[in-house]
Amino acid sequence: MEIEALSVWQNVMTYFEQLERHLLDEILVFANLIQIPAVILTGVVAWLVCRPIRGWAVAWIRRVPEGHHLDWIVHHRSWVTDRLVPLITPTAWIIGLWISVAVAERAGWPHLVTRTAVSLLLAWLVIRLAAALVPYAALARLIAVLAWVVAALNIMHLLGLRRWTCSTASQWWWVVSGCRS
Repeated sequence: MEIEALSVWQNVMTYFEQLERHLLDEILVFANLIQIPAVILTGVVAWLVCRPIRGWAVAWIRRVPEGHHLDWIVHHRSWVTDRLVPLITPTAWIIGLWISVAVAERAGWPHLVTRTAVSLLLAWLVIRLAAALVPYAALARLIAVLAWVVAALNIMHLLGLRRWTCSTASQWWWVVSGCRS
């Protein structure tokens, strides 16, 4: 009985030693750690830039007159200002991170952490949009699960569709243009 417990303990210790080696050799390296402040700084810049834009958007939404060609905004002012306007900042953050990934990729710099941040932030944004736009809770949950699955597959490089990372301007345009050839 002691021999089995000892072998289980040795297996656990071996696993943790391998995990420690992987963390120190692959994850906690300078190239990855330096990207964390860059991701945070991009978020701060997006927040600073979008603060006046959000204020302008709310003021514009309040000024849309009745009978305007955007009358759906008139009918849903509070929903638009409460649900959609707050998404301006994370959208700008994603765009800033996409630009950072494109620049880093072109320059040959490491960008794995930034790509991971883009995937996670994009999944979060898709989930927020689904929660705001989809009237059925079960469908919104399904979209949320799919968004997290796609983000996880992209982070693990198992997605197979490199263009969804939007790492270059042409790939980004491919997504924005509606996948037209």
